[in-house]
Amino acid sequence: MYSSQFLDLAISTAAECLEDPRLTPFGAVVVRNGEVLSVGVSSVIRDNNPVAHAEVNAIQSACRVLDSYLLTDCDLYCSGFPCPLCLSAARWAEVKQVYYAASLEDSAEFGFLDQKFYYDLARQDWSAGSEFPVLAGSSTQRAQGREVISRWKNMRNSS
Repeated sequence: MYSSQFLDLAISTAAECLEDPRLTPFGAVVVRNGEVLSVGVSSVIRDNNPVAHAEVNAIQSACRVLDSYLLTDCDLYCSGFPCPLCLSAARWAEVKQVYYAASLEDSAEFGFLDQKFYYDLARQDWSAGSEFPVLAGSSTQRAQGREVISRWKNMRNSS
């Protein structure tokens, strides 16, 4: 359930990032039953980690707090509309709802590429000549990859 205080916290966390030039201006908060589980900042530059976005950092911290990879009873509050990576992380963690302040268009206005990434994903052109090619290995390698996944699934089903 939406609470403006948690979105305000995400925004103020983003504003605090302005004090450290190694952080980018994004904050995120994971909340469960009205309780803050974690607060994250975007530490991509500081940590030399392209996936250290505020939302991912907050999700990872909340998962450690709950000792679970699922956040099914949790909401995610973000200072900006989550990029595809962060939205995917929230989806994988089964976050209940996501709330945001600044829009994709707002971030794009200041040079962030989130909107472009959404466009690229929607276009689904992963061919060799595309801007960002994603290419399959051989059919043998596909079969080997499938076999590993199948073995994992069978192990899970038998335990």
